Parts: sequence; structure tokens; C-alpha cells
Amino acid sequence: MHMFYAPKIIMSLAEEFNDSNDPELDKKFWKRKYPLPYWWTYIAWGLSVVSILVPAFFIILYSLDWGSTRSNAWLSALVLSIFQSTVIIQPIKV
Repeated sequence: MHMFYAPKIIMSLAEEFNDSNDPELDKKFWKRKYPLPYWWTYIAWGLSVVSILVPAFFIILYSLDWGSTRSNAWLSALVLSIFQSTVIIQPIKV
């Protein structure tokens, strides 16, 4: 009889998703899947929040300096540009 041949990749995936109750195996899987310590998630979230809030702060300062009409024109141009890019240009590229 011919035996089923499974490539090494499939065998390694089967080993990774093995539902064993061995805590040592779970720890190895966790370390392989997430190589950084858990507190790096806090650093990543902090950097994400800062990278959103700092440009928003400067945009608000510029809009106060420009005045109402120029700020509204800039905001409408920005919204239309994003809409055009996501609805028209990106689907054409695909």
C-alpha cells in the first residue's frame, strides 16, 4: 500500500495546532508566535496614540491660524481626495 506523504510544512502546522494540555508546549508555541514580551503592546499602543494626537494638534493649530473659509476649503479638498483615492483610483489600479 502507498502511504500518505505530508510535507514538513503541513506536519509543522499540525504540531503547532495540536490541542495538547502540555503547558511547556503551549509556552513554546506562544514564544514562537509572539517573540516580544507582553509589555511591548503597551509601547506600540502608546506610539500609535501619539502618532495620531500630535498631527491632529498641529492641524488644529494651522486651521485656527488660517481662518474659517480656508480651513473649510482645505478640509473639503482633503475629504474629496481621500474619497477619490479609495473609490476611484485604487479600484482602477487593482
